[in-house]
Amino acid sequence: MTTGYNDERIYYGRRKMEQIKMTGASMVVVPCHSCHGQLNNIKDKYDMQDLTVKYLWELVADCLVL
Repeated sequence: MTTGYNDERIYYGRRKMEQIKMTGASMVVVPCHSCHGQLNNIKDKYDMQDLTVKYLWELVADCLVL
């Protein structure tokens, strides 16, 4: 969750950010609001400012527009 316990939230998010960084991905697609908020809020802390975080519905909408 993105509310409260910010230090802990940032600390425990490190593992997921390390996993994403190891893939070399420039975009990650998430299914829920909590995941979206968490990754967007901590990506700067892990030097991943260029990482795009999208909801699944955003990716589908982008594909429909193409």
